[in-house]
Amino acid sequence: MISKDEVKKIAELALLAVDEKELDALTKEMDSILEYVSEVNEITSESDGSHEEPALINVMREDVATNEPGQYTKKILGEAPSTDGDYLTVKKIL
Repeated sequence: MISKDEVKKIAELALLAVDEKELDALTKEMDSILEYVSEVNEITSESDGSHEEPALINVMREDVATNEPGQYTKKILGEAPSTDGDYLTVKKIL
């Protein structure tokens, strides 16, 4: 269990101004947090290593064109504000 003095010292180290009323609440909260952390540590330290880690496998697909060349060209160029043949025209940026 954490004491009020320890919480006060932590607050000072964190450059926090804490009054007595807040100190009581913070002490209870810190106790809850530390209790939870100890439970998590206990669970993780009890692991006997018997579980097997899943194998890391990258699922890859073959690099193959899924559309016919030019299948959407006219539709895309029809939506563009400015074109030059089969190309989009954009402002020159330097």
